[in-house]
Amino acid sequence: MSSKAERFPRNTLRPFLVEKVREPDYVGHIGVVGPHDVGKNTLCERFGRMSGLMGEVEKKTDREWILDLSTRPCLGKRGTMLLYLHIIPFRKGAEKRNYVEILRKLNGIIFMFDITEQSTLHETVGLVADVVFDFYGSNRPPSILVGNKMDARTPSPSCVLPEDGDAASIGIHANSYFECSARGNLSCDLVLDYVLRMIIEDWKRQEYGFRFHFANSS
Repeated sequence: MSSKAERFPRNTLRPFLVEKVREPDYVGHIGVVGPHDVGKNTLCERFGRMSGLMGEVEKKTDREWILDLSTRPCLGKRGTMLLYLHIIPFRKGAEKRNYVEILRKLNGIIFMFDITEQSTLHETVGLVADVVFDFYGSNRPPSILVGNKMDARTPSPSCVLPEDGDAASIGIHANSYFECSARGNLSCDLVLDYVLRMIIEDWKRQEYGFRFHFANSS
């Protein structure tokens, strides 16, 4: 018997998602930003597997998953969420106009780096200035800093220590710092729960009439 992924051309799960839940209780958009090869795609795939959908999924910059919030007990919520993950391949100094429409609708941002390569943390911190401060100004969406590949950390000077990641998150005004292994599925549930919580809190702000105003709308 074929898997759900195999039932659709090019492993596209959208028809199944639309069929399963036509009117989700929440819809959230999260940007995933970081240098090349830090695990952005792997983390998105991990979130998909945690939503209960299995099978290989082709690498692409936009993913969407349906999640049953009752399976995330720490959220204290019921219902479903349609989670959009947008991988934004910014490079320092790159043209941002192609991502304006995505940035406008984000409920939160995941900034990622590779724990085993200290240079990726420095590059990610630089991207925060490009992506957040330049586009949003002071009206920024919530964000978290995520150090990936925690299971590959060694005593090498090139590796980032937990306290260094935490200090970096404070420096860029991220809401929190997490370490995980997207490939090894270590602590990914903590990251996903926090991301879902960011989206739910943003929905509350919208309900009471608060929404982000962008510093750069061009």
